[in-house]
Amino acid sequence: MRFRGIERVAEWFGGAVPAEAVWERWLHSEVVRAFELGRLTPEEFAERFLAEFELGVPADTLLAELEPWVGGPLDGALELLDELAGRYTVACLSNTNPLHWPRMAASFGGRFDRAFVSCETGLLKPDPEAFRHVWQELDLAPGEIVFFDDARLNVEAARALGLDAARARGPADCRAELTRRGLLAG
Repeated sequence: MRFRGIERVAEWFGGAVPAEAVWERWLHSEVVRAFELGRLTPEEFAERFLAEFELGVPADTLLAELEPWVGGPLDGALELLDELAGRYTVACLSNTNPLHWPRMAASFGGRFDRAFVSCETGLLKPDPEAFRHVWQELDLAPGEIVFFDDARLNVEAARALGLDAARARGPADCRAELTRRGLLAG
């Protein structure tokens, strides 16, 4: 997925905090975690997030700006999913929130056989329970799953549980890894 928007939050700091620092803070925020676990409504999230980050923008402004952070799939993603369809069970394991998931799901047009999203399951990567939930629901052994993620921490967590996991920054990396494993023709 294309993901954009943290730069706008950085702007609300008046240029005093670089976007990378805001992103790091976002990733470690307990309020963001609660939202992505489905424990907060968007309105509750906005109020708590603005207080935590000490930002003086209205909650409705944050929510209006937050929703379109998720863009469309990366180039080649839909084609790769179409190529895998019918040959393999294609599932999505995503840390996301109730504002972003509907946009994400729509952009993939039903190409996932199953979707495991944190705001619905109440489970987040890299927590082991998130991965266990997937293999139990799919009735697969961990070693039967090929898992791709752009975050090193998630890949390491999956490997520690016995999944065949690789870091992939986009569809080309996924395609290369699937080809290397003999799951796609080269």
